[in-house]
Amino acid sequence: MFHQVQYRYNTTTTRSSIYGILREGGARFAEDCIFDRPNRYAESASAALFPVPEETMLDLGGSSTPIRYAAGLFWKYLAEHHSNLTSAADEPAIGVDTYRILLQETATATADYTVQGLRSARQSAEHNSIWS
Repeated sequence: MFHQVQYRYNTTTTRSSIYGILREGGARFAEDCIFDRPNRYAESASAALFPVPEETMLDLGGSSTPIRYAAGLFWKYLAEHHSNLTSAADEPAIGVDTYRILLQETATATADYTVQGLRSARQSAEHNSIWS
């Protein structure tokens, strides 16, 4: 379901740069925001990220890889760390505000799913005092 939300922001299917980790890792992060119990993002990270620290998170195209799903831990950390939603009452939606900015900033054809798009999202969020 969350992939449909992502596609509403950006319909590109060009697999480049952060495409895979934003789409798959972001969906894993959203899954945790909706249903906090399974914590599949942590399971994915412990299987794919931690044993191979030299693995890049950049999407180099091709078939789906476990690192894309494991990136859910990265998005969870980034989003929750910079969220304005921080009280216990906000759980499990802590970080959704931050991740939404990322989706909005990467929705344009010029930013797309690239590292520069991520940098642009960070700048935009700083102006909104989320990532200051």
